[in-house]
Amino acid sequence: MSNEKSLLTPSITDAISSYFSIGPLIHEPRVVSIDKINQVWEIETKKGRFALKRVSTKRLYEETEKIARYFQQAKLPVITALKGIYQHGPYYFQLFEWVEGKVMSVDEILPQQAEKIGSLLFNFHQMNLTPSQFDLTILNDLFYDYPFNKAEWVRAVDMACALKINSSDKLQSLLLELIAVSEESREATARLKPSRLISHRDIGPQNVIWNSDDDPVIIDWELAGLIPPTVEVLGSAFDWSVVRHDKIDDSRYNALLQGYQQAGGSMSQLPLAFAALMGTWLSWLLVNLQRFIAGKCPDRAEKEVIQTLLTFEEVYCKGRYLGG
Repeated sequence: MSNEKSLLTPSITDAISSYFSIGPLIHEPRVVSIDKINQVWEIETKKGRFALKRVSTKRLYEETEKIARYFQQAKLPVITALKGIYQHGPYYFQLFEWVEGKVMSVDEILPQQAEKIGSLLFNFHQMNLTPSQFDLTILNDLFYDYPFNKAEWVRAVDMACALKINSSDKLQSLLLELIAVSEESREATARLKPSRLISHRDIGPQNVIWNSDDDPVIIDWELAGLIPPTVEVLGSAFDWSVVRHDKIDDSRYNALLQGYQQAGGSMSQLPLAFAALMGTWLSWLLVNLQRFIAGKCPDRAEKEVIQTLLTFEEVYCKGRYLGG
């Protein structure tokens, strides 16, 4: 039995079943997905099938769940947790109704699906939820508030290259551009702050289940929070159109933007939004450089560095997507 399965001992599953009033499990939990923060299992009882999710903290997930419920109450295709978060010792769990459907891989996505995502994004943005309804102090804004500075970039690149990271030549050749784009991104993010609204912030293919009618259902709200709408649209367009880290499917990219605009959305402040979006990727690049240097899953960190550099070159250096 894997470590992920063995976490769910009979005493824990019995306690979970009792808390959520779903009855005893019919068979052992099946691992659906796992990462360093969350794990998801499929469980089944006589009352049906459910997705059981282990989460890393309580308050953040309670607050983002409030956001998801507002959208669900507006009849948008959102899945929210049943009852609340259950704590068992050091572990926190959420339970969801099982959604029949499919998560699309990057090579399966069709332009018409990307267009539906664009339209759905407008519906989220149109809600224009009032930030004062939520405790913004506990929402995860670290990924959208970039602490870039020149010395940090120089140190990270120099140390990674000294440790012989793959693509060291590419890193060194792009260093000045990475520093410049980071500064542009920080300035753009500050200028766009007044336009921010509450949204999902991570509507990529991995967080969408397509049901039997080929309609999207949105899951995993833990990154929900404030974001400029055009930044989210551009980011989603890339998420749904990246075939490889160095190849963008233009038809899918344009279909998502078209879906957003045809639904009534406006793509305002595009140059600023594009610059702010680059900060998201460069933040991820810097995080993985630091992980590589620290020896934290260095192989995985190195892979993420290489892939992010390829995407950055394709999107930013070629300058093909600024205007959508």
